[in-house]
This record gives sequence, C-alpha cells and structure tokens, in this order.
Amino acid sequence: MTDNRAIFDTLRPWLDPQGFTPARIAALDAAIAASLSSGDHKPVFDAARGWLDREGYTPRRINALDMALNARKLSVSVESPGWGDHVAPAAGGGATGLKSGKTIADFIGGFIGTHEGGLSMDPADNGNWTGGRRGQGALVGSKYGVTAGAVAMYRGVPVASITKADIANLTKEEAVAIGVKNYYHAPGLDRLPFNRVTLSIIDKGWGSGPGRAIKLLNRMLGQPEVSSLSQQTINAYAAFIARVGEEAAARKWADVRIAFDTSLGQPRFIKGWNNRTRSFLPGTPWWGEWA
Repeated sequence: MTDNRAIFDTLRPWLDPQGFTPARIAALDAAIAASLSSGDHKPVFDAARGWLDREGYTPRRINALDMALNARKLSVSVESPGWGDHVAPAAGGGATGLKSGKTIADFIGGFIGTHEGGLSMDPADNGNWTGGRRGQGALVGSKYGVTAGAVAMYRGVPVASITKADIANLTKEEAVAIGVKNYYHAPGLDRLPFNRVTLSIIDKGWGSGPGRAIKLLNRMLGQPEVSSLSQQTINAYAAFIARVGEEAAARKWADVRIAFDTSLGQPRFIKGWNNRTRSFLPGTPWWGEWA
C-alpha cells in the first residue's frame, strides 16, 4: 500500500462507512498493479465502485482519481525506464516541434498570466475546498487556477494537509512546475506530437482535468472515450494531424471543446470558456507567436 498511498488517500473520503478493510486493501492493490501493467485505469475504478458512498463517481472525483493514477504511473516510469513506452522528460519542458523553440513551461506560464487570476477564496468554487466540492474539507482557496488537490499531488502530501497559507504563498514558478508535472507529464500528454493543437488539449486538461481532455481528444478522433492515453490514440492523433493539417485540426478540436463546455449548462462561465478556446485558433496573435 505504501507506494500506492496517494490513490488510497484520494479514495478514502468517498468510501462507505466500512472504509478500507483488509480485503479491500488487497483488492485495490491488485487493481492498481493491473492498471500499471495495462495502462488502463478501469481496473481501479471498477474495484472501488462498490465501496463508494451515495455520490459515487462524480466528474470531479473521476478527475481526481485519474490524476492520482497518472501520478503513480509517472513514478513507475521514472523508477523503471521502459515502462509505459516512455520516461517523462524533465519538468522544464524539452525540445519542441515548434519553430519558435518555446517549451511547455513557456505555454503554461503564458496561459496562467493571460487566463488565470490570483488568489481566489470564493466558497462557491468547488476547487477552493480541500474536499473538491463546496462545503467538503477546508476552504483554502486557489491561486493561478491551482487547487489544493493539484498542490498536494505535486508535493506528494495528503490534500488535507494543504492550508490557506500554502495556497496564498504559491509562486507563479511553482504553479508552472505543477502544470508541467501534473497536467503534461503525469497524464502522458508529453507523448503527443508537440504542436499548437496539443497545447490547446493541455489547456483543456488544466481547466477540466487531463482525463476529460483525453476523453474529448478520443471523441474528436472517433476513438473509445477513455480517460487514459493509449498508444492507439497517440497514433490516431498523429495520423489525423498529418491528414487534415494543423489548422483544420485546431478548428475541429475547438468545436469539440466548445460543444462540451456548452453541454455543462453554465451560462455564467460559458462566454469566458469559449473566448479561451478561441484564443488558441488560427488567425489569433497566439497562433502566430507559437508557430
């Protein structure tokens, strides 16, 4: 259980009154091992499904568990080169396929500066609570769009240990590092071709969780809508870009993003979400800067 602690810690608050019995611990350890072997998160989700409280798997819980599983996968890939077909690059971003030579850290720093605000303590925002939902856990806030859960995952500590001071004192440099580790390397998005469409996919992962971004990518490609990145999806994405070109692919991806965001029924936020999506389209200043 030691190496899998973050996954257990993620699930623990959602369990029924029985909690983690010895039998459940053994079953979850086995499911995690199967997930690491196959690269598919389904064994873990299936193992824990019957142990959850009445809320079950909400979208936010799905994203949180996906992130914990991706972090475990990343730790294995670093410990054992060759697992999962890649070793995660260094946190600062590496060589890119862009003529500009810009890196993933440059991109994340850019959208933090353009689209994200400073410290937020809005109690209506689920991301400002350590429990991931309004009224659950402690209200500690978020900063630069970074939640307590993301900070905890990056630092390798329980989310319940994150305080208001931790969030208030978060620097932009650490926020960028969190973005690179949690939202690029951990979900395997560093395995996609590095282009401007991929950057918009990463941005969507920042806003809705990497698992959701990967599901929407699969939707665009006509692949099964799973939340973990497979080699099949990577190959289909590369072939799609080669077939239609980067500009057409960017427009298609924007359509998928906007359709999903619209489906959430959040009129308070939809204009801002759509403006953000469209800021990554051909013809915008950003598109030219990132050529």
